[in-house]
Amino acid sequence: MTYAALLDRHLLGSAQQEAEELAMRRRHGLHSPQQLSEAVTAARDLAAEGGRHPLLTEWMTAPSGAGMDEQSELSLAFLLDGIATRLPGGEEGATP
Repeated sequence: MTYAALLDRHLLGSAQQEAEELAMRRRHGLHSPQQLSEAVTAARDLAAEGGRHPLLTEWMTAPSGAGMDEQSELSLAFLLDGIATRLPGGEEGATP
């Protein structure tokens, strides 16, 4: 049941986060990726001030990485792989 609860928390948490991000975008009138990009310009400029956050500034200039669906699939795969190693016959043996 521990593994089922872990998966449930992960899936529910991911769904809640995605729903809240969508609601936040709607509240702020950010209906397109272009609008969202324009909205982060001020934050990017603030992060760039003084050169203290070069990696964040670079990423905010040209965001990259997996989208929400890809992130959810990848993180679920990580959890399942981790659980698999703890099941009987897995690399670490069974633990709850």
